[in-house]
Amino acid sequence: TGVQTCALPILKKLFFVCVLTIGLSACIQQKSGYKKSCVECHEKDLAKFAVGVLHKPVSDNNCEACHLPHGLIGTLTLKAKGADLCYQCHELKKTGSEKSNQHAPYKDGACFECHDSHASIDKSVSSLLNTESKNLCYKCHAKESFNKKTKHKALEKGCDSCHDPHFSSNPYNLVDSGNSLCAKCHNMLLPEFDTAHSGYRVNDTECLSCHTPHSSDSDSLVRKYTHQPFSNGECEKCHSDAGSENRLKLRQSITELCLSCHKSTEKLLTTASYDHPPFKNGNCLDCHDPHTSDYEHILTNDEKVLCTLLLGLCTLLDYQMFPHLLSLSTTLK
Repeated sequence: TGVQTCALPILKKLFFVCVLTIGLSACIQQKSGYKKSCVECHEKDLAKFAVGVLHKPVSDNNCEACHLPHGLIGTLTLKAKGADLCYQCHELKKTGSEKSNQHAPYKDGACFECHDSHASIDKSVSSLLNTESKNLCYKCHAKESFNKKTKHKALEKGCDSCHDPHFSSNPYNLVDSGNSLCAKCHNMLLPEFDTAHSGYRVNDTECLSCHTPHSSDSDSLVRKYTHQPFSNGECEKCHSDAGSENRLKLRQSITELCLSCHKSTEKLLTTASYDHPPFKNGNCLDCHDPHTSDYEHILTNDEKVLCTLLLGLCTLLDYQMFPHLLSLSTTLK
């Protein structure tokens, strides 16, 4: 204990000498007008970042564009936090706050979820991505739904060929709206395009009503479940002839068309004690898509979501067993 007591004054003196030395060093540097650059001490760090595409402050050796300088005692201090630091130079990106659709990392100011602050490992792009561009989006978005048998060729070019990575006025951050986006690659006025659609000119219909935009287990990116006339290319069963002026006009009312094939369902109208209102009123398309769907029975949405949207009942009635007709004695769940 005596030794420790004697050592305390010595340690205090050493600490005072260190502080004094640092202070004098700073004064000497200031008086001499010499100021060491960051790279003189951080050569190894700079070499580590010199891969791929460099952030401009790094290529200019201008570390102080983002970092606050320090003295002999090293410390890492940024001029601002998060996106506020990036916005010191990338002012244009602030305009996205007015857009109706914003990518979650952009909205949260989490630039470094996608970007590296020093250098990009992907030499093919200049946007300082921290992962190869073709795999970056899969950090958050499950890859399985993009990796089915038939893949949209746009995926090979990168997600940003259709989506803006920051913000957009269109749903899902699309770079354009509806068919205008598809038309950037697909010429819908070519004869071959009509041939691919059973001879019908479909340029004024919604592409995504039949096709999925990413990948599908079906040919031509067609959605999973299809109406039989659609699968067989028998569009004329429901629509006017392909060469007619009103080619997409229905031959009969929706109810008449549906019941002309679904005979067993038609008989139930006169035998059941309770009719599902959309079915009773002939509004088949309230629940079903006439062409394709990602949901079984060609439903327009997941059945629970669909019932909630239409009736607010969800599965109070046993929808899975009797989607059209129910007995009055049906037990509510």
